[in-house]
Amino acid sequence: MKKNIFLLTFIVALAFNVKAQSFDHLFNPAQSSGQISFYNSGTNFGYRISEGALQGNAQLLNFQFLNGLGSSNIMSFHGNSVIIGNPSYTSDKLMVEGSSRFFGNMLIDGSLGVGNLNVSGDAIFNQKVGIGTSNPIEKLHINGAIRGNGVGGSLEIKSDFGSLTVGAQNSVYAHLITDRSQFYFNKPLFIASGIVASYTSSDLKLQTNSTLRMTIKNSNGNVGIGTANPDQKLTVKGNIHSEEVIVDLSVPPDYVFEKYFTGESTLNPNYKMLGLEEIEAFTKVNHHLPNVPSATEIQKDGLKLSEMTGILLQKIEELTLYTIEQEKRIKALESKLESKK
Repeated sequence: MKKNIFLLTFIVALAFNVKAQSFDHLFNPAQSSGQISFYNSGTNFGYRISEGALQGNAQLLNFQFLNGLGSSNIMSFHGNSVIIGNPSYTSDKLMVEGSSRFFGNMLIDGSLGVGNLNVSGDAIFNQKVGIGTSNPIEKLHINGAIRGNGVGGSLEIKSDFGSLTVGAQNSVYAHLITDRSQFYFNKPLFIASGIVASYTSSDLKLQTNSTLRMTIKNSNGNVGIGTANPDQKLTVKGNIHSEEVIVDLSVPPDYVFEKYFTGESTLNPNYKMLGLEEIEAFTKVNHHLPNVPSATEIQKDGLKLSEMTGILLQKIEELTLYTIEQEKRIKALESKLESKK
């Protein structure tokens, strides 16, 4: 029914056009059965309606333009299909060769099969396009999912400056990939899982204003602040300001008092408290206290806070015992002096 209405409309329009053109020939020769031509005998310009070749199970009905030297197809009908121009024959309802322009809304609706609209060339839309919606509010408004043709259905977005690929490219990770050197986010970035990780074997780095601030080494987990090559679990190049630092000591130095007052130590059985004469002899040769790192060692390896805290506590306890012994000797001497008066 729709095809008949369209055909009738086209013939009426053609008739008006023929009248306006003042063609002086209406040609339908017996030897050209299935053909009728409207043309001007002076120029042989006009139109022709002709029966075309058999395509499948249906005959082609052609509307042609006569240009004086030959003819070219304007429109053809084949079964339930309309063909404009000379596209390769397919079974689509409407086939158009060349550019097409629509003024007003264009509604494409259908639920049978796939490919309700198939455009093999460029398509230019000056207004809004709605997919899955009849009321688009942006240049492209899609009501539903978008699937790209990349790996795993990923979608690639391109501009003059580069590309951005979005999509899950395997069964584990979703990807956001660009060929640019950096990503730029103009708003805070919140991560629900709280996990920030490097995907490959590279280090994890934090920057501010393109300046490296922190590095977490992939090889050993060392953290560097102000340095890209931390040699300890935490390496800081610069000052640290803290209200409190907690240091774990493997063996607290109470073994000094334990050994002095009980004669043995369960905390450090090998501990031996040196006498002042021994300490004097050692410092004359080595220029530092026994069991204390030398200046050369500290310059080379740094000062280990936990180790040095334990050593200093040991020396304070030893110094306390030396002072107690000296106090006892002083009192003994004072007692002798008093007895001689």
